Amino acid sequence: KWGEEKLRSMTTTDVTERFVKPETQRSKLAWCEQEASGGAVLTAEWFVSHAWKYPFLDVVSALSRHFAGSDPVVWFDILSVSQHEANVERPYEWWNSAFLNAVGLMGRVVMVLDSWSDPLTLRRAWCIFEVFACESTCS
Repeated sequence: KWGEEKLRSMTTTDVTERFVKPETQRSKLAWCEQEASGGAVLTAEWFVSHAWKYPFLDVVSALSRHFAGSDPVVWFDILSVSQHEANVERPYEWWNSAFLNAVGLMGRVVMVLDSWSDPLTLRRAWCIFEVFACESTCS
């Protein structure tokens, strides 16, 4: 259903809109929350920082190469946060506490960069906040 052929040339945004949101439309939960009832969801050990404009399979490939030989549990935003509440306004205090605490509990962050000379990830405000969260929590 989510095979490589369907995902080829899609960005993370495209995957969210075409697959994740329709799969969770009824429950309005994060995909992981929806699937947790079957016991298939584990506690994340790594926070993944990436730009949604990257080709999705490039992000997956980069993570596969980074984690080659291991079997980590990662926190991947499109699956870990309800995409039906993506536009909910939260005060800075929430981000500075709840989000930083979550990153700190994982303790490890991996950032996907598309090029060394001008990575899109480091030009996205949200990704810069994730760097701040990583530094603030010594992750």
